[in-house]
Amino acid sequence: MSLSSNFPDTRPSLNLDFAKVKRLDPRITFTRASTATYYDGVTTAKAEENLLLQSQTFENASWTKSAATVTANAEVAPDGTTTADAVIEDTSTNVHLIQQGLILIATSYTFSAFVKPNGRTWAMLSANQVGNGYAYFDLTNGVTGTIGAAATASITASTNGFYRVSITVTVSAGSNSFAIRTATGNGTSSYTGDGTSGIYVWGAQLEQRSAVTAYTVTTTQPITNYIPVLLTAPAGTPRFDHNPVTDESLGFLIEEQRANLLTYSADFADAAWFKNNVSVSSNTVVSPDGALTGDKLIASSGSSIKYIDRTVTIAASTTHTWSVYMKAGEYSTATMYAISPTSPFEFFQATVNLLTGAISNTNSGNGGVFTAATAIAVGNGWWRVSLIGSVGAKTSINTRIYPNVSSVFAGDGFSGIYIWGAQLEAGTFPTSYIATVASSVTRAADAASMTGANFSEWYDAGEGTFYSDTYSYSTTASTSPILYGNNANCRFLYYPNTNGIRAFDGTTTTSFSAANKRNANVKSSCAYTTTEIFGSIDAAAVVSGSFTAAKTQTKIDIGNGAGSYLNGTIKKLSYYPERLSNAQLQALTS
Repeated sequence: MSLSSNFPDTRPSLNLDFAKVKRLDPRITFTRASTATYYDGVTTAKAEENLLLQSQTFENASWTKSAATVTANAEVAPDGTTTADAVIEDTSTNVHLIQQGLILIATSYTFSAFVKPNGRTWAMLSANQVGNGYAYFDLTNGVTGTIGAAATASITASTNGFYRVSITVTVSAGSNSFAIRTATGNGTSSYTGDGTSGIYVWGAQLEQRSAVTAYTVTTTQPITNYIPVLLTAPAGTPRFDHNPVTDESLGFLIEEQRANLLTYSADFADAAWFKNNVSVSSNTVVSPDGALTGDKLIASSGSSIKYIDRTVTIAASTTHTWSVYMKAGEYSTATMYAISPTSPFEFFQATVNLLTGAISNTNSGNGGVFTAATAIAVGNGWWRVSLIGSVGAKTSINTRIYPNVSSVFAGDGFSGIYIWGAQLEAGTFPTSYIATVASSVTRAADAASMTGANFSEWYDAGEGTFYSDTYSYSTTASTSPILYGNNANCRFLYYPNTNGIRAFDGTTTTSFSAANKRNANVKSSCAYTTTEIFGSIDAAAVVSGSFTAAKTQTKIDIGNGAGSYLNGTIKKLSYYPERLSNAQLQALTS
């Protein structure tokens, strides 16, 4: 007989399908005294976008040339490759330009390019169908010149003598074209050319928004990427979390209280972060919260030790989890390093591949202890990378990022990685992100329970059966309750501080599974009478034990109890007001 044929005929008197319904039953009392983050599986934000074709190959027919020619691969570009093109004016009296046309909707667009003098020290960007939609740029002094009334403009120094220049305009629907012009001075883009002068150009970009973002190369197709948005739930509002990559509904999220000890968690340009042969380009990429708040960590030119770090006061002899969101830029690896700032410099470290999430180079020394490192994909190339360990009895720690595999390497002043959302928390596993600015921030614990008539109307003190589908991402350092009674510390189902899933009646422990069930979905069932308990985990054979506390319960805590927390998600909880058979217990968890 198959397991499926043994499913109970009795309807559950409590059926909480958190993953499907995504709200709490009104009989559940929920509290959390702070905001907290989660993914809703629906909300996305536009990330990288470049609507132009052939963004680095201006000799291509996608770019129309007017009174100008293009010489391909004529100069070393900001990224260190010889891919910048020369735009050379002809000898006519005219405007000398390259441009690309598109069909657009009526809204704001930002047009940008990297430019460098090549005989002409001024350049102009224009949106040709927008009256006064232009700006001039001084490529010697790195400042804007005349800006048309319909545009806003910016200029930012890059490497190898390039500047990134941009204009933002609001266009009308229909055909539009965007041009890069050579100029002889502020306000002068129509003149008699000499046939040899011009500018170098690289990395053109058009994006439908009002600010320039990190450059994204295109060839034969435009690019528009989207990112799942890490949302913030108000205090007192339960969270129903989702896998940000697959959108799978994970259920009701329950976490313990944690504090982020790192201030300016998303502002790496702040002076609180020490830069050693690196620089930070602020707000250059769309971050996991869907805003333009991701920073670029750029390695300086020359061979040297390159890193960014913070010194933070911590509790001595305590394991800490140091995490940060990272995304590959020109570099596809990064090393997270934690070290005490005083001799003997206890440390632990790990390297992450930002294309695959693979962890390598795990190490510790001088009394530092490496515990674990993880990389969790959160969408659009971002990873939340966590490094877990301790620096012994030291009371301070440096949280450090090397923007490459090695601490010493030759940078170019342009290449780097993207970073956002740093967190240092006392604990042996990472919890949901806690944003900070000038001070540390504490996220309060989640607490859910059913009590009084809300409990007794479905619960049978004589016999019954619980079913749960849960995921706990905590380590084995603490008990993680699934269902916790209020009398005699009764735990119908819980992850102990060692492997398995168990029940406890205040005196006797019954282990339903000896295998480690953390960091994986686990289906559990337990049936009780006034004297016994029976359990099956993931369709395994039923295990029984004595259990005398069930009849005395007057409430149930869900995912928490007596100061312990699931630190994970509950997809489903059900209760049957009878002791189901052993075959039915196995069938429920198959």
